[in-house]
Formats: sequence, structure tokens, C-alpha cells
Amino acid sequence: MYKNIAVLLFLMVLSGCQTLQVTKGQAFPKMYGEKPASILVVPAINLTTAADAAALYSTTIAMPLAESGYYVFSIPFIEQFLQREGIVDGEQVSNIPLSKFKEMFDADAVLFVTLNSWDTNYYVTGGNVTVGAKFELKSTTSNQTLWQYDDL
Repeated sequence: MYKNIAVLLFLMVLSGCQTLQVTKGQAFPKMYGEKPASILVVPAINLTTAADAAALYSTTIAMPLAESGYYVFSIPFIEQFLQREGIVDGEQVSNIPLSKFKEMFDADAVLFVTLNSWDTNYYVTGGNVTVGAKFELKSTTSNQTLWQYDDL
């Protein structure tokens, strides 16, 4: 009898440790519903004290997106295009209707980035940079936020 109770308690403990599996489609239904193929990355909003943070950050964002299978519009071209239109920072871009990006570039989504912190540490043989950023991917067709991440 004690053996049966011990087995029952053991099974109850094991069943209590079961984790709920969530698929990517369940976690990000809007992203998998619209399935954007092309992403336009606009200049980042720089809230840090590092004046060159947005420019340095823009050199690193395209590769991970492209390696994930998305077409990424040329970031230097987009920045030059926006500068010719009088838009010189990320805060000004947030006022542009998303439909304009669809109309002008045929982009499926626009990635907005806000840099909250930029800490650089140096040591004898190198250094590192710790970045805190907020990401928001918005659809150019539905104007909805497809994905967002905030790394404070």
C-alpha cells in the first residue's frame, strides 16, 4: 500500500513539473498571420548619451534579419533617402504613416528601434558594448504591431 502511495506521489510531482509548450505561431499570431517578407529598417531613436549609437547600431541590424529569411532594404539608402526628404532622426520617422512605406518601397513591415542604453567598457585586450533597446515591427498594410521586444 505504501508503495502505491509513493508511486502516486511521484507521478503527481512529475506531472506538476510539466511545462506548457507554446509554438511560435501561438506566441506571435500577427507575425505568422501576415507573414512579412520584406522589412524596412528606419533610423533608430537614440535616447542614450552616446552620440554615435544609432549610426553604429544601424550597421549591425540587417544581417540577423537577412539570415532569418527576410529581405532587408539597404539601410544606407533608406537613411540617405530620408535625409533628402528632411528627416534626419528616428523620432521624425515615427510621424510618417506606415502606408507611405508600402507605397514608396513596397515594404511589408517597418522596424522601429529605440536605443535606451549604450554602455561601453574597455579593458587591456579589448572591450564590449552593452545595448538596451526596444524593437517594434509594424505592418504597412494593417498598421498593427506584428512583434515587439523591450530589452531594458
